[in-house]
Amino acid sequence: MRSARFLYRHIYHVDVRNVSLWICRTYIFLSSTL
Repeated sequence: MRSARFLYRHIYHVDVRNVSLWICRTYIFLSSTL
């Protein structure tokens, strides 16, 4: 159970990072296109 919780936290943290990164990328892309 402990390892599962640790993995879940790690995956969730990485997911949040990726989402913020993609938001930044899309924002820059839209800004450059507009």
